[in-house]
Amino acid sequence: RKAKARTIEELGQALTKGLALITVNDCRAWFEHCGYSVASD
Repeated sequence: RKAKARTIEELGQALTKGLALITVNDCRAWFEHCGYSVASD
């Protein structure tokens, strides 16, 4: 909502920026939260 993308191109740019903010630790924590076993480094 904050990005207020009004076109498909703007939406793609907003998604790219947003996905770049997700870290490996974010992903690991999400899977653990969902009950999955996660291998440690």
